[in-house]
Amino acid sequence: ERLVASSLFFTQKLGDRTTLMLGKINAVDLLAGDPFFGGWARDRFTNVAFVAPPSGVVPPTIMGAVLSDRVDAWSVTFMAFDPEDRTNDYWPDDLFDSGVNLSLGATWTGEIAGRTSSLGITGTYSTKVGADLSDLLLPPDVQGGTEEGSYNVALSGSHLLYELEDSPGKGLGVYVKAATADGNPNPIQSSVIGGFTGYGVIPNRPDDVVGIGYYHYQWSDDLKSGVAPALSVADETGIEFFYNLAVPPWFRLTADL
Repeated sequence: ERLVASSLFFTQKLGDRTTLMLGKINAVDLLAGDPFFGGWARDRFTNVAFVAPPSGVVPPTIMGAVLSDRVDAWSVTFMAFDPEDRTNDYWPDDLFDSGVNLSLGATWTGEIAGRTSSLGITGTYSTKVGADLSDLLLPPDVQGGTEEGSYNVALSGSHLLYELEDSPGKGLGVYVKAATADGNPNPIQSSVIGGFTGYGVIPNRPDDVVGIGYYHYQWSDDLKSGVAPALSVADETGIEFFYNLAVPPWFRLTADL
């Protein structure tokens, strides 16, 4: 066993609108403020599809830079990071040796029908060279091919169906995220994730949180054909429900199905 710091980064404000993060950053930490995703499998959902939706181009822990800028209702985020997982590294001397990942996202936050809503798009591209998934079952003495470059493009949206009067931005909301990817060397072809979370929606329980989520991941067509007939790779679908009970607010019990 070993103890690791999942995130170790430096943050600098650049004026009133812009923030720069440099260092080692766990992907779940980037979702800390999201009411549906994130939560470290402790505060909300436990399935990784909701905690940190896999994209095939963002490792669990990144090392690089995140630049965020906000203008009125729009926020724009640019990321440049190493394509390898850096969970066990702190200052590797081989940073960017296998390529670079670049990500650009834009999110609008405002009101639709008088309630807090958001719409966003994020695209991530990796220059890392990966194995050709259609060649996975070649004989040991035969060299398989490679594929250079991988991407993931995701659209997201949210809308509060009911908003708490004393907590703007919180209440009962619907959330959705749909993505498409190259499918080779990215093992993911497409995905859709969505559901509901509710904060304080039960009378006299202002600190309780409830949620239900659905996800569907379509795995790469090249991956499916590359391992057939030895293996069968099926697309994955799941549903999760949780209720987080604030016994008092500092002590919580969660039921999860």
